Amino acid sequence: MKWFLNFGFQRRKRELQEEIDAHLQMAIADRVARGETAETARQAAAREFGNIPMVQDVTREMWGQGWLEQLGRDVRYALRQLRKSPGFTITATAMLAVAICANSTVFSWIDGTMLRPIPGARDTGELVSLQRGEQTLSPTPPFSYLDYRDLREQNHSFNGILAYHHDWITLTGGAQPERAYIANVSANYFDVLGIKPVLGRFFLAEEESRPDAVPNVVLGYSIWKTRYAADPAIVGKSIELARHPVTVIGVAPEGFVGAMPGLRDDLWITLNPLGTNVWRMTHRSGGGAVWLNVIGRLRPGVSRGQATQDLDTLMHHIVAAYPDDHLGENGIILDPMWRSPFGANGYMAVTLPILLGIAGLVLLLTCANVATLTLVRFVSRRRELAIRQSLGANRMQLVRQMVL
Repeated sequence: MKWFLNFGFQRRKRELQEEIDAHLQMAIADRVARGETAETARQAAAREFGNIPMVQDVTREMWGQGWLEQLGRDVRYALRQLRKSPGFTITATAMLAVAICANSTVFSWIDGTMLRPIPGARDTGELVSLQRGEQTLSPTPPFSYLDYRDLREQNHSFNGILAYHHDWITLTGGAQPERAYIANVSANYFDVLGIKPVLGRFFLAEEESRPDAVPNVVLGYSIWKTRYAADPAIVGKSIELARHPVTVIGVAPEGFVGAMPGLRDDLWITLNPLGTNVWRMTHRSGGGAVWLNVIGRLRPGVSRGQATQDLDTLMHHIVAAYPDDHLGENGIILDPMWRSPFGANGYMAVTLPILLGIAGLVLLLTCANVATLTLVRFVSRRRELAIRQSLGANRMQLVRQMVL
């Protein structure tokens, strides 16, 4: 398209020049017919016609593309000047490159942790992380399964509340055992996050706490591609986790790596797939019963303050019903996912603004240094700029040549 527009512009310039030449030839022929010599007629015709380059410039400006041609000339001139001063060019380019790279890196961290805390999840602004007890940047998983279930089923502020527990496991059954990160999750885990499977399905409600003879597993997209060669018929097949057979029921979409910001999950299974978590599933305290991280999706129009009050009331009722299982502080704290204390975001939310400020200051100082170097070059070009101005260059043209 650009080539087509440039071709049309060149054609119009050529036609303009042909029209000017035709006018001059007719004027010369008229004077020669009146008895003037060819040379005298040519000089007189040129004087009558006026400044030919000025006529061309005015005509091109009327076409609306004169500024583009002038900009192209200024850019070419700037490149020639930079080529004549390699020391200045290399120094300024290196300084700006370092400063811009620093800012780009910090912005990419902010995008990956604060703006998109759970890649692939739907409307992460509606998701909040639930914390029980005193607020801290290094909390332990705050909820037992029974407390989580009561909050999930009795609240009035959330479209859904999920629970998960992050761990690692060994994939067996292949040529080489492989360590993988796994999450025990509630059946509504993927639904609350708004994740759709690439293959198969996700967990059903009745699969959440019921141990099966052969439990089900959902594979992450990456491990499906690397360990299982992106087998399109993987759904329904049996694989081994720590020498236990499990059935693959689905594959998560590409890019989704779990609900804990900064950490990766390769596989997902239910909360009690082998029946080994019976104690955890039936007790509210002791014996590792408090083991679940919890995330909720707010209903439309419900604020975090309203949701906090709702869950605080429910938790107060739970504590009153089971006082021996809830010693200490039991207040509920809701955090947006970009500053969730579970995972890397709790630390990133504190350090990234500081890093962004430092990177911005470095960029500002770099621009000031480059501007100083440029001003020094301008001082040495005072005579050149004065000559250009005396030849008819306007202030805007001079500014463009200095800035570019």
